[in-house]
Amino acid sequence: MMKKVGFVFIFLILSSLFFYSFVAIQAKDCNEGDPTLQQICLDLNELNKALEMSKAATQPLESELNKLESQIKRIQTAIDVANKKIKSLEEDIFSREVDLAYQQEVLSARVRSYYKKSRQYSTLMILLASSSANDLFRELSYRQTATEQDKKVIVDVSQDLIKLKNDKETLEKNKTSLAASQKSLDQQAEFFRTEVGKAKAYQAQISSQIAELTAKQQALLSEKTGTFQTTVGEVPLADDPASRPDYNPGFSPAFAAFSFGAPHRKGMSQYGAFGRAKAGQSAEEILKAYYGGGIEIKKDYPAVNITVQGYGTVDLETYAKRIYEMPG
Repeated sequence: MMKKVGFVFIFLILSSLFFYSFVAIQAKDCNEGDPTLQQICLDLNELNKALEMSKAATQPLESELNKLESQIKRIQTAIDVANKKIKSLEEDIFSREVDLAYQQEVLSARVRSYYKKSRQYSTLMILLASSSANDLFRELSYRQTATEQDKKVIVDVSQDLIKLKNDKETLEKNKTSLAASQKSLDQQAEFFRTEVGKAKAYQAQISSQIAELTAKQQALLSEKTGTFQTTVGEVPLADDPASRPDYNPGFSPAFAAFSFGAPHRKGMSQYGAFGRAKAGQSAEEILKAYYGGGIEIKKDYPAVNITVQGYGTVDLETYAKRIYEMPG
């Protein structure tokens, strides 16, 4: 039991070291190694910085737009209420205009009547025409009452006409003011919406560029590390029974890990090179993947032929390429 625990513990340590080394290689390649990766990292930093600056600059605009939208809603509610009042006032003014058209006729008649009475009948004539004091008092009271009524009608109708005129002027001013307020708010809101929309489009463009560069960076890193996806059925079975996928260690649960190796610029992984060859990479591409882009691949081999049993005579380069160290 202790051996099993020890095996699992050692395996976990080795796995952690491999993962740490892989991450370290990624970071180093990205920032210090390959010029292409270094440039991608610089571009990503610049784009991320531009994105953050754009978001920081856009935030006050969005905040101002939100405040303005709230103000627009409140003012729009007030405008709706005012429009209802204006509509009611318009209907009232129309009704009063119809009524005052009649009142003006009455007013004209009363003015004419008042003028005639004041001219035709004097107090002296009424005194001479009266047969008694009672008749005189009654006639004077009647004429005084009629005169006061005419004067009251004249004053009331005149005041109504003046109030109607003032109400119509106020109505037109309110309608003009509300229309100007609505137009101003719409213009301000449209300005902020346009600016925020431009900023959002710019941020979306930067985010798209970041995504493209990140994908390119990951593709280059994967290519440099020789990682690729495969299935268990595509992995050649190992000669060692203890390394086969169906090996039973004698305890459960148990797990195993297999790797084609990571390029460390010190040597070639045979399984990794085999996988790359199956993926269609040339010999030069495979060598550069494992030994770096700075190596020089020489092909000035000596003119030496080697006789291989079962294959005949081949040149040195062909012989080197056909050394079968991979499992069959």
